[in-house]
Amino acid sequence: MAIELLADLEELNAAGVVARNVELKQVHLVKIVADNNYLMDVPADPRALSVMVKHSVEQYSILEPGTLFVPVQMVVEFRVAEKPTKESEIEETSEQEEPQPFISLYIQMVAKYQIPLAPAPKEVEKGLPVFSKLNGPYTCWPYFRNHVNQLTNEMGFPFVLPVLRITTKSSMPDSEEEVTEE
Repeated sequence: MAIELLADLEELNAAGVVARNVELKQVHLVKIVADNNYLMDVPADPRALSVMVKHSVEQYSILEPGTLFVPVQMVVEFRVAEKPTKESEIEETSEQEEPQPFISLYIQMVAKYQIPLAPAPKEVEKGLPVFSKLNGPYTCWPYFRNHVNQLTNEMGFPFVLPVLRITTKSSMPDSEEEVTEE
């Protein structure tokens, strides 16, 4: 199972131009908020659970000359599903009324990249928004996985996030959301 981050070919090409001109320097943990209401009755059958994983990228910034900052947030929530399913579900948040999560995690990180100090090629400047949107989550994902695994283990409810893949939109149906289940 994997979570897919969708992008069209033009976006992938623009992000690739930037990726060839930047270097990852650091990934910083900014904030973790963990709520554990696990003491309530949670079914032992994992098919009765729903897992929502959502990430977002705030506007990138260049706060220091030559340094690109990409803030990325992740929310993971575990709920008791209304109807048991064959497998635990990983789904995007919907607008309908959902049961309160019994475990919720909020993690915020910042990826710092070194960018050329000399005037960057126009393709690099043009590609920064899509690079941030795609590479920010992709860069931070292993760190998110580690924190989610560690926190849920300490809460007595072990869980490992699936891998993150970047997939072209042309290979996916038009109705798919940004984060999907494979």
